[in-house]
Amino acid sequence: MLLLTPQELQDELRKTIKYRRKCMRITQAELAIKTQIPLGTLRKFEQTGAGSLANLIRIIVVLDLTTEWSSFLKNINSMKKKGNLVMSYSP
Repeated sequence: MLLLTPQELQDELRKTIKYRRKCMRITQAELAIKTQIPLGTLRKFEQTGAGSLANLIRIIVVLDLTTEWSSFLKNINSMKKKGNLVMSYSP
């Protein structure tokens, strides 16, 4: 059984997005322009993972991560159906 916290998922997502941006040789400023997300908001996302779902979707589209995102969601749903994923949340 895989135990994931929301913070762990958030952290992996921000790391993946930052890595992809760097691989594509896009600066934060360039990504901010392409996604129409304020630069400060984008920086905060890459540092903390905090941000809106709308901004996350913009980033995923611009960085061409839609296929990976779809696969991720399918895997999560499959794991939930099999009982292999437990998400813990404690405020």
